[in-house]
Amino acid sequence: MNGTVQIGCLGGLGRFGNQLFQYACARGYARKVGAQLETNKWIGQFIFKNVNDPPISKHLPQLPLDVVPKDHQTNVCFYGYFQYTDAFDLYTLSDLREWFTLDDWVNEETHEYRPSSLVAHLRRGDYVTSFASIFCTIDESAYVAAVKEHGWDEHSIHWIREDKPMVLKRPGLEWLIDFTTLMKAEILFRANSTFSWWAATLGNPKFVYSPVVDGLRGHQTDVKFVSGNTPRCVDLP
Repeated sequence: MNGTVQIGCLGGLGRFGNQLFQYACARGYARKVGAQLETNKWIGQFIFKNVNDPPISKHLPQLPLDVVPKDHQTNVCFYGYFQYTDAFDLYTLSDLREWFTLDDWVNEETHEYRPSSLVAHLRRGDYVTSFASIFCTIDESAYVAAVKEHGWDEHSIHWIREDKPMVLKRPGLEWLIDFTTLMKAEILFRANSTFSWWAATLGNPKFVYSPVVDGLRGHQTDVKFVSGNTPRCVDLP
């Protein structure tokens, strides 16, 4: 091994979707430079089969926000969100699906929740309470209009929304039902959210539709959806 690469912000800088981007970047970079990857304790170690990196062994210098070294630097700690092209270039879709393979217990405990063919993800939570000035919150009516526009039956929509969670045997992990339901959808209308972006990426839906959020912030009733799992989630560079 050629030194060590750490990612120590998992769980402390954004929720589940952000953590997957952070981990994927650090793991891809560690592989590229031949370094040992170390991480802090995070949810991925519990739900994914192929995430079992050793814990952080000592303090290493932290890189500036969202910096990926250009010179194969090691013995550093990554810090950021890593949702831009240079970070994406460190891994492939096959890598993501291998690294983020759900553990058997997740499949066993969520299999009883019957998959729905047409699923729509309503992102609420901190988009409403803390970040309304940054993100837009898409009204249900916009989803219904988009479903009809793209030729699907609006009466068949199964809504995934964090303000109305289902119950899982393991308290605190109810969101796993939402995530696996999104992954199993045949037709997915995702939110401007990394959560449903990842569900579409790790699942295998036949059709994915993404909201166009450029220039939109706060509550929105008129949002267009385009075909494909396009990555834009916010109106920022």
